[in-house]
Amino acid sequence: RALNRTLCEWSFWLTFVGSSWMFIDLWIGGLMEGHYWAYGYPWYVSIVALKGVWMSRTLSGIVILTGFVLIAVNLWRSRPLSRTAGAPLAQPA
Repeated sequence: RALNRTLCEWSFWLTFVGSSWMFIDLWIGGLMEGHYWAYGYPWYVSIVALKGVWMSRTLSGIVILTGFVLIAVNLWRSRPLSRTAGAPLAQPA
């Protein structure tokens, strides 16, 4: 059985959007944390200030994970249903 094209497309776009979102979150978080550290704020102050960035990272991670789960489901659904032991999966032409 072939892979489901719709599931492949959803998996790709969820993983792409989640990864892009995560990249932007990491970039913004790094700039903010660097700002706090450069001005001598304690470490815990920067962590509390980045609470929204951490929540956004969590949500983008969930989007990425959803894309991974969709491709795993698609691969599982497209596996060969049965085969005789020792028999090749494809017949030679």
